[in-house]
Amino acid sequence: MSVPAWRRSVSNTDYLRLLFELNIRIGEMVANSPKKYRANYGDMLIKNALEALKHAQTANSIYVSPAMPETDYNLRRGLLQKTRGTAENISTVGYIFLEQIRKHDHEESQKIYRREEYLGTVCGEISKKIGAVMKSDRAVYRKK
Repeated sequence: MSVPAWRRSVSNTDYLRLLFELNIRIGEMVANSPKKYRANYGDMLIKNALEALKHAQTANSIYVSPAMPETDYNLRRGLLQKTRGTAENISTVGYIFLEQIRKHDHEESQKIYRREEYLGTVCGEISKKIGAVMKSDRAVYRKK
């Protein structure tokens, strides 16, 4: 039996979709920014976002069950921790990148603020969802 759309809750694994969309948005931000910041901050943002997505997809490919080997559980947990840390770093590097543009290129403050708010909100949401997944994984794994 299916659940009506209005009763469905958002899955914690929604962090994969958020990371995918974040990568697209970061690519757009960097492409539309002044060239002098792309080589340093822009490239770092893109690399971190792609790395976070890679770790998340790898972690998601490891199925969690009470019978799983401890090595698989630890590998998945480590990958999720790397993803969470990288997502937090994206937010920080993004803030620095956007502040440099605001201060030195006098770009519209409201536009920069919206970008900063987007990065902070999405990276925070990704971090929360990964924490919830890790908590769920721990509960499932401890049922041994």
